[in-house]
Amino acid sequence: MAYDWITASTEARRHLYRSTKQIVDRHYLGNWQSFYDAVFANGFQGGAGYEDNFRSGRIGRKPANAIAQWLATHHPIEADALERAVSGNSLDTWQQFVNDHATSDHLTIVPLDELGIVGFAATKYEEAVPLRLGQEFCFRLHVKMHGTAIAFQQTRSQWFGLPLSDVHLATPMDTGNHILPRAASTGAPLPLCEDADTGLVTFVFLIAESAIIETTAANIVTGSPISAHTLPALAAILSSHAPAYALHRVAARFR
Repeated sequence: MAYDWITASTEARRHLYRSTKQIVDRHYLGNWQSFYDAVFANGFQGGAGYEDNFRSGRIGRKPANAIAQWLATHHPIEADALERAVSGNSLDTWQQFVNDHATSDHLTIVPLDELGIVGFAATKYEEAVPLRLGQEFCFRLHVKMHGTAIAFQQTRSQWFGLPLSDVHLATPMDTGNHILPRAASTGAPLPLCEDADTGLVTFVFLIAESAIIETTAANIVTGSPISAHTLPALAAILSSHAPAYALHRVAARFR
């Protein structure tokens, strides 16, 4: 059941502020009034100190509800994460790490048809790419560093490994543009498709030094949910040792 923002707690409204601020900073250059203009149709004015009240969870429940509903329509991934946070299912360490560090500028979902690649879908992870059940697709990843790539997909709050070749879960990467997954021997694209489950799926690609990736891959069984400690341990390594890495995220909504 969706969270009832008309009866939202103070803590829930604090969560709403944190999710909203990410949107305001990324899409409205930190201009809260521009954000309010997009959400409210009646010329809403926050006024002096309104964001301070919002930060502390003290804004009214009606505007909180309006903002939450707007996020659900325009930024479904942020809204999904917010829903889990306020419903008592706190984001785990890995989810929070992805939220804090993943970018969406260099990872793109590429729908295909019989003739090959036909176009590039949305590049912002907040804009879930619509795909039909059975529709084939690949990923286009622009890489700015040498390393090894590994990918994960999140479906209904569970994380799975996403093989990037027909041989291994991970694959070496050079700088430039890559179509993934790909055949290890020829580099030809290996299209993916979803045949059964509708709904939102998030894809995360990590590029880092091979030792980190290989250690993670060794703990993943393709087709099975990733164990509870594997991804938080990966987040801890990336955070504490500060290795060079790149984290990318994009989402699809199957229908």
